[in-house]
Amino acid sequence: MQTRFHGLFLGFGVACEISQLNCLLEQYKHETECNAITGQTREGKMQHHQSLMDGVLLTDEFMNGDLVSHEHETYYKHPTAFEGELRAIIRKFSEVVKAAGEPLVRLKEAEEGVITAQLLHDAAMSLLDWTVGSSTIVVEAGRRFCFV
Repeated sequence: MQTRFHGLFLGFGVACEISQLNCLLEQYKHETECNAITGQTREGKMQHHQSLMDGVLLTDEFMNGDLVSHEHETYYKHPTAFEGELRAIIRKFSEVVKAAGEPLVRLKEAEEGVITAQLLHDAAMSLLDWTVGSSTIVVEAGRRFCFV
């Protein structure tokens, strides 16, 4: 009986190690992809600056392009910008839930609650995507989760 249990325990340990190695492999692939994207972005910015210096690109066009690029990076990539948006959605959701506790709830308010719940779900999924895309990777292996 002890040998059988011990064998099961060792088998589980090997399976866990394999799943952890798979997690590390996925993390390595993701980091390699991110590094390639970062390199491409860096090259694009250098070419953009070089075209300004060569006089091919007008200053106004450069500034507008740079501003749009910066807004995109700030809004979609920066965690504090996303956190502020998420807090606003949660605040709105809390207000709708409070209003639903009152006896006179209108259909429009209920519909807003459903829409707000969908927005909250979308924001949570975006947060999860952002978290998975950063240093923490969560990979489902069967019924176990591997945190690296």
